[in-house]
Amino acid sequence: AVAPGGHFSLGQSLVILGDLISRLQSFRIHYTDEGILPRELLFEMEGLRFPTVYAMSGWDVYLLLLFLFHAIVALSLSLGYRTRLSCLLAWYLTVSLQERCFMANNGGDRILATILFWGMFLPWGERLSIDSLARKEEPGEPSEVRSAATAILVGQPILVYLISVFHKVEPTWLRGEVLHYALQSDFYAYPMAF
Repeated sequence: AVAPGGHFSLGQSLVILGDLISRLQSFRIHYTDEGILPRELLFEMEGLRFPTVYAMSGWDVYLLLLFLFHAIVALSLSLGYRTRLSCLLAWYLTVSLQERCFMANNGGDRILATILFWGMFLPWGERLSIDSLARKEEPGEPSEVRSAATAILVGQPILVYLISVFHKVEPTWLRGEVLHYALQSDFYAYPMAF
């Protein structure tokens, strides 16, 4: 059971904003037609698995305005303004951004998208939000929400960690050689690695 409120949506909004700031650092390389995955190549490779608004244009200005709109939606979600609609838009824009350059994603991106998806079915705007102030309701005793969405939302991190344990039960991990191999990889190694 999860108590409804604005804490969770605020946390997800901060993650979205951090993700957007991080992706802006490689904006032209990953999201424009001048980068590593122009839209023409994206459509040829496997087609779009998701109708992404980020693939509608490869023009810098369009994409920057879309990033700005995405940030505004995240702020709206953090404030609890039209929370359910904000969550829906945040989910759609986040998945759209991830699908535009799927090579730049990691496991955390999918977790964020999943949390936003199930958040659409939870009463995130019930407490600590503009929506709750607009209703002018007196805050009562915190209630709990029991639903499939809360079960999945609470169970998801547990499942992620259990699955990661299964991937680590093999000789390289058990002998402790993983750190050596990780430091030898150009992808993970930094100048201090030896």
